[in-house]
Amino acid sequence: MINHINITVQHVNRTSVYYAPKEPSDFEVMVKHKIDAIHTESPS
Repeated sequence: MINHINITVQHVNRTSVYYAPKEPSDFEVMVKHKIDAIHTESPS
């Protein structure tokens, strides 16, 4: 069992222990690609 004391002793952030990453949505990927395309055309 993971508890606060064990995590603190190991100097690990609690959120990194309990956080389960998820895949980005299709919409998020599309928006990031559009932003990247705009920046590539005009990086300034």
